[in-house]
Amino acid sequence: MAETLTTELSRSDEAFAGNQLLSTFADEARALIEPFGSVVQLDAGEVALSRGEQVLASLFPFDSTMISMAVELESGRSVEVALIGRRGAVGGIISCGQAPAFTRAIVLVGGPALRVPMKALEDAKFDTVVGPVTLRGIDNQSSMGAWVGKLVQKGAAGGMSDWKYHDGTSYMPSEADVKAVRKD
Repeated sequence: MAETLTTELSRSDEAFAGNQLLSTFADEARALIEPFGSVVQLDAGEVALSRGEQVLASLFPFDSTMISMAVELESGRSVEVALIGRRGAVGGIISCGQAPAFTRAIVLVGGPALRVPMKALEDAKFDTVVGPVTLRGIDNQSSMGAWVGKLVQKGAAGGMSDWKYHDGTSYMPSEADVKAVRKD
């Protein structure tokens, strides 16, 4: 039992050190979510998230784990819109789990990830590396933005050059536009 606990703690430490998003968490923020997180092993080809499914947890990949985010088109084809590895997270980060998944997430390179239930993330209120992030009630849009730049290869890992952070509030539709397209 003690060996299992030690192994799980060291795997959790690996997740917080190995995922660049998690590594930015202050000790207080880490303490709010770590007790609820568990390290899972993802297999190549595994579907981590399906479009339309309720997001119950976020995955924070580390080591060499890579997850492809793809949008399914009406024609039946799909387009990869993001590739998430040790610098990000998959599932509920934008909508805080309040909206169904918009993309399909497929594991391209198997490996470990820290799985954190959305409830634990929702209950953990703290600033992010980009400042406070808010969630707009009318459509559950998050004010968190994105880093946009040129993709480059740095050794065996990917990276980004000429990047700039774009605040999400600059790209949200107006509340009037949201009301105009909602059916409820």
